[in-house]
Amino acid sequence: MEQQTTTDELTTVAGGVEMEVTLRDGTKEQVKVIQIPLSKLQQFSMAVGFGNMADAIELYCEKEKGWADTLTYESAKVVMDKGCELNLPFFSAWLKDQRKWRAAFGIVLDGENKSEPKDESPSENLQRPSPTITSLVPSR
Repeated sequence: MEQQTTTDELTTVAGGVEMEVTLRDGTKEQVKVIQIPLSKLQQFSMAVGFGNMADAIELYCEKEKGWADTLTYESAKVVMDKGCELNLPFFSAWLKDQRKWRAAFGIVLDGENKSEPKDESPSENLQRPSPTITSLVPSR
């Protein structure tokens, strides 16, 4: 347990883990699989939510669009596994917080808990229909 705690602390200080990947042309490349910064969690959420493994890999390694396609499947899998290991604990907590914020503002997305009662009072920001004044309507 002591070894795992030390490893986790070093990973956090370093911001990620250095690893070697193999490209489809057979060359090797040294990359750093990072802990996703807060400013990119929304982008990461979209990649993961839509199952876009290439975008997630490129975020994990801070690489340009299309770079993930140059990896062998084995290297892509290793990067995905390491990226999940480094990011899943915080990302799960972040998602829970996002749900709390959406619930606080009455925003419910498909698949989320819909059992909470909603405030049925109209929002002050909603545009209300203007009344029709019958004296302005031309008679026929």
